[in-house]
Amino acid sequence: MPLRIAVDIDGVLADQVSLILKRLNSKYGLKLKKDDITEWDQKIADTNIKIEIENALLERDYILSLPLIQGSKEGMKYLYQNHHVTVATARPKITEDTTRKWVSSHFKYHDFCNTKGKSKDCVDSDVLIDDYVPNIEEFSKNKGVGLLFSQPWNRERNRLENLIRESKVLCCDDWKDVTNAVKMLDSM
Repeated sequence: MPLRIAVDIDGVLADQVSLILKRLNSKYGLKLKKDDITEWDQKIADTNIKIEIENALLERDYILSLPLIQGSKEGMKYLYQNHHVTVATARPKITEDTTRKWVSSHFKYHDFCNTKGKSKDCVDSDVLIDDYVPNIEEFSKNKGVGLLFSQPWNRERNRLENLIRESKVLCCDDWKDVTNAVKMLDSM
């Protein structure tokens, strides 16, 4: 029986941070790299990365120009061919058409779910692939297995220790790790 897998967009399929850093580096004369962003709301000059991304996600051109996370194309192809894939995002509802256009231009998937204002465990799925620790924690406690897609801002994982030990959360450094984790879960 195929697994039902929910896949987050930002930080898992789309690299929203690198594009924002180009803007911020240019505006403030900085040389920040993605690895420098170790907190999701990290302060940068008179703003923070979270605010800048939230504002940019209201821009059609920004959304349509987002680069892919390395390996996501191949990883999503495997997931789509072998499982039921729901793309799950908490982006603003007004950006949904543009977001769907971006996702559809790069990936095949079965369903799309906007979870804005809700928890990601509202998605009908057995597995959640996400880069945001609170999403993974809540899903893994209430629903299924969380695959934490490693990013510089989620290296602090103390709150997930027990869930990792219980194999309710698996940490994936890249899309190859994601597909290997899904294959392992599928064989159980």
